[in-house]
Amino acid sequence: MGTDPRVEVRHTVDRAIENLKVLAEKKPDTSVGSERFNKLLQQAKIAFPDVPSIQNDSGITSSTTTMGELILALSMLQGAVLAWFSERTRRSVEAHNRSLRERSPYR
Repeated sequence: MGTDPRVEVRHTVDRAIENLKVLAEKKPDTSVGSERFNKLLQQAKIAFPDVPSIQNDSGITSSTTTMGELILALSMLQGAVLAWFSERTRRSVEAHNRSLRERSPYR
């Protein structure tokens, strides 16, 4: 069984931010390619088809960007992904609690 694509995107975004953050803080104007981010964004669009902020993101439109802009784009993607996971958890807890109430002899 393969990894859930949503989990893969989440961990990829988290690791990218973790690994690039120090460099971006020291040299935010460093030029970097945008191809890898745009590929990750495409993966996210497939993994999260019902998240408008991901679906509406046009990616980095130039072939290069700055480290600061890359971290900003990754952070925005991370926020959307984390919001999806938070909502999924909330719904799961609500369903579980509803199920417990329905089975309770004290209702």
